[in-house]
Amino acid sequence: SLLKDSDFFGCSIKKIIVGGENLTVDLAANIQKKLGRETKIYNEYGPTETVVGCMIHQFDIEKDKGVSVPIGVPAQNMKIYVLDSDLRPVPMGVVGEIYISGEGVARGYFNNQDLTRERFIVNPYSAKEQMYKSGDLARFIEGDKIEYLGRKDDQVKVRGFRIELKEIEINLQKYPSIKEVVVIDQEDYDGNRYLCAYYTENAKVKTSELFRFLKEILPVYMIPSYFIVLKEIPLTFNGKLDREALPKPEVKIEKKTEGEIESDLVGIIREVLNVEKVSIRDNFYHLGGDSIKAIQISSKIREKGIKIKTKDILANPVIEDMILYLEMTSTKEQKSNQQCVGSIETIPSISWFFSQDLNNINHYTQSVLVKVKDDVEVGILESAFNLLVCHHDAFRLSYRMETKELFYNQNNYNKKIKIESFDLSELSKTEQSIRIASIGEILKSSFNIENEILLKVCIFDLGDFGKRLLMTAHHLAVDGISWRIIFEDINQLYKQIENKQKTSLPPKDNSVQDWAIELKRMSKKIPESEKRYWEHVYQYEENSFHDFDLGLDRMEFCEKMIKKLTEEETMQLLQKANEAYRTKGNELMIIALSLVMAKYIKTNDVIIEIEGHGREELNDEIDVSRTIGWFTSLFPIRLQFEDVDISQQIKQLKEQLRSVPSKGLNYGVLKYISKELSSESRKYVRFNYLGDFNATFSNGIFEFAYENSGQDNSNKNEMDCLLDIVAYTVDKKLNLSITYSKNKFKQETISQFFMEYMNQLRDLIQHCCQRKHAEFTPSDFETANLSSEDLENIFNI
Repeated sequence: SLLKDSDFFGCSIKKIIVGGENLTVDLAANIQKKLGRETKIYNEYGPTETVVGCMIHQFDIEKDKGVSVPIGVPAQNMKIYVLDSDLRPVPMGVVGEIYISGEGVARGYFNNQDLTRERFIVNPYSAKEQMYKSGDLARFIEGDKIEYLGRKDDQVKVRGFRIELKEIEINLQKYPSIKEVVVIDQEDYDGNRYLCAYYTENAKVKTSELFRFLKEILPVYMIPSYFIVLKEIPLTFNGKLDREALPKPEVKIEKKTEGEIESDLVGIIREVLNVEKVSIRDNFYHLGGDSIKAIQISSKIREKGIKIKTKDILANPVIEDMILYLEMTSTKEQKSNQQCVGSIETIPSISWFFSQDLNNINHYTQSVLVKVKDDVEVGILESAFNLLVCHHDAFRLSYRMETKELFYNQNNYNKKIKIESFDLSELSKTEQSIRIASIGEILKSSFNIENEILLKVCIFDLGDFGKRLLMTAHHLAVDGISWRIIFEDINQLYKQIENKQKTSLPPKDNSVQDWAIELKRMSKKIPESEKRYWEHVYQYEENSFHDFDLGLDRMEFCEKMIKKLTEEETMQLLQKANEAYRTKGNELMIIALSLVMAKYIKTNDVIIEIEGHGREELNDEIDVSRTIGWFTSLFPIRLQFEDVDISQQIKQLKEQLRSVPSKGLNYGVLKYISKELSSESRKYVRFNYLGDFNATFSNGIFEFAYENSGQDNSNKNEMDCLLDIVAYTVDKKLNLSITYSKNKFKQETISQFFMEYMNQLRDLIQHCCQRKHAEFTPSDFETANLSSEDLENIFNI
């Protein structure tokens, strides 16, 4: 290292032999360029116990492209082994310890028999020779070439894991802009050890990029907690690393102990999943977790100054592994709480809405009817809703007909929500139900998306049957996840006002506007392979599935059927049933649907349109987990399966569901933003799992109510799918509904179809719960790039 800054003008050095320290390719190339090709650089390896030099390699600036210059091949009369802890040779590329045998190996240490017995051992591959255990780590890279990786003494233990610091350095040095790097372990004020990486750079490097880069190639426990850029790596006079001169990382936040962080995560998981007991060895999916709950957990834990990405929760379902992905944030990394202004770029959900050519675009809502406690004060509730509307910008959206654009309407900011009260206490239970539906439909049809707040609320007094609160919002402003945020915020605001506390809500995340801008940027970078995938799905002409065609499928000709699973069946579907094939509850629902559909269209090749939450993580900067808005994704998936046993069919369909690129998000981007897919509108069987609402109503002033509150979609609007299958869990039971057009189906057809679907779902639950051993599929090992055949061969060994 001392040579790199030396002046070699007029120098006549012909050979340089380097030993004693790891020689990096970057350093060797630097010196070679200064001295010229005539000067030979040799990297020599050999401990004193083996007569110093037992391996050597001549540096080749053209061929040596790794991080460290190889230490070469053994010298004559010497043998080099790279072995694991059981003295077995390691495969190519795997790290092991160097053992040296041959004529140059010493007999032992003078007057130190204990150390001699420990380090000089019988060679298991040549009984007449002894072998020296070097304590150095290395791996084979090309043929018989060996790359030195540092001392085994450099192995450190952090959070219970043994870590090779050199392996982190080597991988970090592969990042294009990194020049030199050193990784050390440090200790904080509480005695906890952590890793810190120090580096010099050729070009500006973002810490977030280094985190992302390393997460692709190293386990999370090997990723440094801090990255510190230096002008140069400090060295001692002898050219060794000067650890004392390395600056300590500045911790600008109050540090929580590992125990407190784990407790925070476990507590939030318990709250969101609505379960009493959670162990760090529990599996998120087996507790009933899904992607919607992962979004909620990610959002809630951020309020405690801790950060974890939704995708890291989903990819590391065992809570003990999930904990490794937690990061402390500076207070809460707040986004701007300022009002959104201006127009919104197009996003797939909104473009889809306006492409439907609806007869009444104002009457297209989402609504929730809830029971409220008798002592709830309407005045406090009204104040809470007005604060909610001020905080969440989506309620102020308006549509400008002339320019066909959605924008944040500043005129809506000072408008107030008025909760209208209806006294139905003198009516019978039947009459009350009729009036709730009638009044509800009038309220839902009264929106004007050009100039009104997109949320309306009314309350019904049912006398002995309690009170009901109806909340309805135009779909342009909300989706399924939005309602969870609404309930959480209204509960919080109501309690704050009631207790005369200062009102506040968690900081805003990115807006729909931010999301739209990022989607437009992303639309230019979608891989060709994704475009081909969606074109392939779109080209498939599925067999028709209907009884007749009697005219337009307007909502006035539509009916809805509802069925439920029992509490026990629901718990099995969302938890135990998923242990057998490492599935998720919503996957089993789709698998059951595809198996039943195949019987009706008479082919094991079906298309189902999936409506998802759409709130995928676009990058580290955009977070909409706590944003109210319509982010829904809508995309067709083609599912094919063979006539094999149910076990194989589950695995085949599970793999196809998980192979959908970008979780379906880019289908809408390609169709509505970059317009690279056909704009033709097709009607499919649609499936939408809204998630589990048990936790939403477990604490607070609201309880789910089952009365009909009127049509959310105008009777004059046309149904936009062939069958609309919606599932959600509330009161610990899975609720399933099928909406269909009487102009396409006989009632008895849908009744039979629904019954077969429920039976198929129950059969799947029973089959999975009876399996004694778990079976894996390639998607359970994402980074391994295994085929189903590869996996089967591995488990048959």
